[in-house]
Amino acid sequence: MSLDLSHLRVMLVNDDGIDAPGLALLERLVKPLIPDLWIVAPNSERSGASRQVSLRQEVEVEQRGEQRFAVDGTPTDCTLIGLEHILADRKPDLVLSGINAGGNLGEDIGYSGTCGAAFEARQLGVPSIALSQVRATISRDGIWSASEAILPTLLPDLAAFALKGCAMLNVNFPAVEAAGVRGVRVAHQGEREESAQLEEHNRHDHKRSFFFSFMRSDVPKDEGSDIDAVRNGYVSVTPITPDVTDYRALSRLTVALNLHR
Repeated sequence: MSLDLSHLRVMLVNDDGIDAPGLALLERLVKPLIPDLWIVAPNSERSGASRQVSLRQEVEVEQRGEQRFAVDGTPTDCTLIGLEHILADRKPDLVLSGINAGGNLGEDIGYSGTCGAAFEARQLGVPSIALSQVRATISRDGIWSASEAILPTLLPDLAAFALKGCAMLNVNFPAVEAAGVRGVRVAHQGEREESAQLEEHNRHDHKRSFFFSFMRSDVPKDEGSDIDAVRNGYVSVTPITPDVTDYRALSRLTVALNLHR
């Protein structure tokens, strides 16, 4: 039986900013299910912020309405401020991060502010779910069909699992119309070919400046990954752990360092 979400306190955060369409969609989808809903989000886009924290600088917070706060900081700042100050009297039962305009698959997880905010909640003992809508083009308009249709029915089961073990789940909706979604797959974090593109800009002050972008293949290096799932029209769900140890290398590294007995 799916979890009844109506008794939960839930905090929403993102990295696209408090005025982003993905956050507005998430709020609209979740509000009927969860009355006690709080929003603590960056006041502007902070994509690619990962788990950056604004050290040694003031972070301003502006209340934008009832239970709605805009933070002049990173997504991780938002999680920290939300959990440790705004909702310190009673921490939320669950943090939802997104819905991001664009996928967070494979190595994206390391760069993603969406995942960073969710991961920080998990580190602070609050279950969390990162939500991203893969898009086929650069445009952020008209890409929400799959997440809008699937999330309301999927969320109770995701939340039930996350709440049982304080899990962080990374969810990606495929770049297809709702009718084209083939189902849901539990998948591992994938890997793909990637190259960074650096465009140098000419400046008149004799300094050098660069514009960064990434070129990534949508072809995964292995089957059963999150990349493979969304490429084939499935919603991918990946449990994420704080432990990033390469266990396959432990014994080989022990031998390489002549530490075996």
